[in-house]
Amino acid sequence: MTTKTLTALRGSIKKWKKIIFKKGIDKCDSNCPLCQLFMVAPACQGCPVAKITGPQCEDSPWEQWQRHHTDEHPTNSLRVICPTCLHLAKAELTFLKGLLPKGV
Repeated sequence: MTTKTLTALRGSIKKWKKIIFKKGIDKCDSNCPLCQLFMVAPACQGCPVAKITGPQCEDSPWEQWQRHHTDEHPTNSLRVICPTCLHLAKAELTFLKGLLPKGV
């Protein structure tokens, strides 16, 4: 993993920690350091998330988070609102931490 990718991954982990502690919100790709780095043509190429899930976070905890908000909280921002939101935010954080190289 390159230094740039590791820095972006750590930034994404920090984003989700803030969301879990209700000090941040998810603005999708506009506040995701990984997306900021890898959302260029071809989209998601080289992203450590895409290597596991496919492009645009398909079948990832984030996709479940997004779907939950669309179904349950459509008029609210993407933040922790209910216990399911908290569970899904924690799942995303765990997923991202699992992408860190061993020993980092």
